[in-house]
Amino acid sequence: MRYTRGVSTAAQEGGYYANPVNPTSGMGSSADNYYNTNVGVNYNRTISPNWLNELLIGVLREPNHYGTLADFTDWSAKLDTPNPFGVTGWPTLYTEEASLGSAAYFGWDSDNNHLQHLTSETIEDNVTWTHGKHTVQFGFRGRKEQNNVAELQQAQGSHNWGPSYTTDWSPSAFNATPDTGSGFAELLLGLPNYLSNQYNRGYFYFRQTEIGTYFSDKIKVSPRLTLSLGLRWDKWTPYTEARNRLTVPYDPESTFEVITPGNVNMNSLGTPSAVLTSWSNLGLKYATASSVGYPSNLFRSVNHDFAPRLGVAYQISPKTVIRGAYGIYYVAMPLSLILQSTRTNPPLNLRFQNNPYLNPNVPGGANGQYFNLYPLITAPAPTDYLPPATVDITKPQNSLQLYGNGATYWDGPNWNDERQQTWNITVEHELPGHIGTRLSYIGTYGGNLEQQFGIDDQEPYYSYALRTGMVPPSNSYLLRPVPEWSLYGLNHTGYSRDHSLQAEMHRTFANGLGFQAFYTFVRALTTTDPGGFADGNTTVNGGGGNGSLGGSGGATVPENIELLGEPSLSYAQRLRLVYFNNTTIPPHRFTFDAIYDLPFGTGKHFAGQAPKSLNYLIGGWQLATIGTWNSGPWMGVSTSLVQTGPVRIAAGKRATFDIPGSSFRYRQWFAGDFNASNATNVSGTLAGAAVRPAGPDCTGAYDGKLAVTLKDGTCYDAPFSGFYNPNPRDNVIGPGAWNDDLSLYKHFKFGERFDMRFSADAFNAFNHPNDVAPNISTGLQNLGQQANPSRVIQLSLRVEF
Repeated sequence: MRYTRGVSTAAQEGGYYANPVNPTSGMGSSADNYYNTNVGVNYNRTISPNWLNELLIGVLREPNHYGTLADFTDWSAKLDTPNPFGVTGWPTLYTEEASLGSAAYFGWDSDNNHLQHLTSETIEDNVTWTHGKHTVQFGFRGRKEQNNVAELQQAQGSHNWGPSYTTDWSPSAFNATPDTGSGFAELLLGLPNYLSNQYNRGYFYFRQTEIGTYFSDKIKVSPRLTLSLGLRWDKWTPYTEARNRLTVPYDPESTFEVITPGNVNMNSLGTPSAVLTSWSNLGLKYATASSVGYPSNLFRSVNHDFAPRLGVAYQISPKTVIRGAYGIYYVAMPLSLILQSTRTNPPLNLRFQNNPYLNPNVPGGANGQYFNLYPLITAPAPTDYLPPATVDITKPQNSLQLYGNGATYWDGPNWNDERQQTWNITVEHELPGHIGTRLSYIGTYGGNLEQQFGIDDQEPYYSYALRTGMVPPSNSYLLRPVPEWSLYGLNHTGYSRDHSLQAEMHRTFANGLGFQAFYTFVRALTTTDPGGFADGNTTVNGGGGNGSLGGSGGATVPENIELLGEPSLSYAQRLRLVYFNNTTIPPHRFTFDAIYDLPFGTGKHFAGQAPKSLNYLIGGWQLATIGTWNSGPWMGVSTSLVQTGPVRIAAGKRATFDIPGSSFRYRQWFAGDFNASNATNVSGTLAGAAVRPAGPDCTGAYDGKLAVTLKDGTCYDAPFSGFYNPNPRDNVIGPGAWNDDLSLYKHFKFGERFDMRFSADAFNAFNHPNDVAPNISTGLQNLGQQANPSRVIQLSLRVEF
């Protein structure tokens, strides 16, 4: 039996969010409190010489918190700010100074309060039976999770004091007098111009059960040949919320509607009536999963996760072995993904606010549609001051946006667990001199991967103008089938493939030398959105949009409406459009490490007869090194641009040059959108631009707009940015990099109990600069910058006694 108790706490008392030290209020602080209690019981029994049973039962409990040092103090009560939901923690406070400009904000902010109570119970039983040439293993695993997770977003309040009540109003100009009004003064007066408290569901009580069983047989066919055959079956039940407080949009291409699990009615979830009424007033409709034929748990149960395994090992000679294997593996959706994607789905999240600019008693303020002048032209009433000024959570809110409400749409009826097939073949051979070698091929295919796809996307301006002959509406949400939505669509249709060739040579440490060296070649392609929730229409490494992530390959699967000409492509064909090279894995990588006893001192090649006193100084020194070299990873041209030809430039043909006005020298890495006439002092031959902005526009220029002739004969410049750019993605290999670290060290031993270790470490020992990545629009690489730090030398002395 094993009992483990772990505690890990950390606190930062100042500087967090750049705030000064203030331990009494928790401002500028962060706190992490993690507790772990684990109880495990392991019972092994030898039933007979051929039968062995292993039973394991375990329970894990983790009550965790991370946030700030103020999370458990009722600061709203101390500050007299509204706290209708009765939560603790520091509220967000902001002021604005008109005399310093509208952007001069001063904030007292803190991180959200995160609470987790994670519990799991596990039981495993494994049986081993040995019979002749067979070693048979079988068993099962069961695991239950009860994960209670809360992330409280500004439930304690998010408030603002602006230059409104203290502003001098000019009737003649019908505007505020410039440079008058102080939000900080109004903060001291307790006179806010905006109060709000966010309704959160509090804890999510997530539940899941995992069961699995397996059978394998290891067969010693001959002294040289061993086979291994196996089959595993796994099942993860869909995550459920104990109080059924989960919603997903239903048929978002046609309706502004969400569904709840099973037959659970939205009104039975304990959500404040004002929350539901607010969303209903906006037009949101509610249904149950059962009433529309949806899976009861919102995600279908997956029962077909059968995973065969095959392995073979054959000894060709006493020093050579060949091995091979094939297997299928399944992975269920992590809890973090469903939590992040569903915690803000309407209607179970709402900000209640008190905004005097939306005072319905002043013309223009009715229904919260327009700002009025109440704080600017009216003397504050007693109820405008704190603490009488409050936030009424019983009153439906009119502040919800009419269009573009964010939510995540899961394709629950077609749900699948992620599936990976992997196969490999390896040859191992022993060489003289304590040296071993290995050559391997490894292939994988990932299927049913989490994939972001377009849903309810807006029609590009160009397509709308071409179809109707009219200028598109200024409100872009009106170009969506259901304007009220702005959705992420997530399903499990993504896939990836990679092939890897690996070579290894290693020497067991002997005679003062040991080393390892590895080479890997990888070709990996994927459709998947790297973070699961990144917007497929942006790039993380700069540049334009239209579906390139720039993170690790893949993008959001576009809808036909986002493709130029709106072709009728199947989903599989559109999924193929986002199948790119993985941009986080360099195609080539070489790594090595070594340790070497320097040949000085007693028994060594040099000064082998040195006296003991001299040997203390020159003997026993060791030199260690670790180094890497890799080719550049795949990268892409900005998807806001159009490729007119091949963009790659051969490595030996990249020109270098100067640009007037810049003190740096540049290299043309690929044929990007760059005017060669701007280059001076050119070494080599500049390639002509193979990239340009889209066009032509109404003037015939290529500046990222497309000309459309409207019904009235006028020409309209439609932005190209609304389209999914089908040009090749991630088709350029970026600059490579290498690094070598060295360490020289020695142990000085004095008797049995005292040991002193001196080391001199050099990171980037050769002070080699690695080139930065080129600009994804121009294709130019700045040779005056480097991507890695310069050499760092560290001296250390460690004493043990």
